Amino acid sequence: MYTAADAIKETILMTAEFVSADLKKVRLEICKGCKEFRKMTRTCGECGCQMDLKVVYVKSSCPKEKW
Repeated sequence: MYTAADAIKETILMTAEFVSADLKKVRLEICKGCKEFRKMTRTCGECGCQMDLKVVYVKSSCPKEKW
């Protein structure tokens, strides 16, 4: 069953701009070195985002302005 949530996800993926693999790695390393990074869940304690996902989007930014 195709839902409204599926449509939203599809639209996001079709219009999203992604960073390079190298920049993704740099961003994630910065996060891993931050005191707000929660290793068990790989989330940010400041914004609550799942960092493996957040670091790939061009328009994403660190709430601590580290990247």
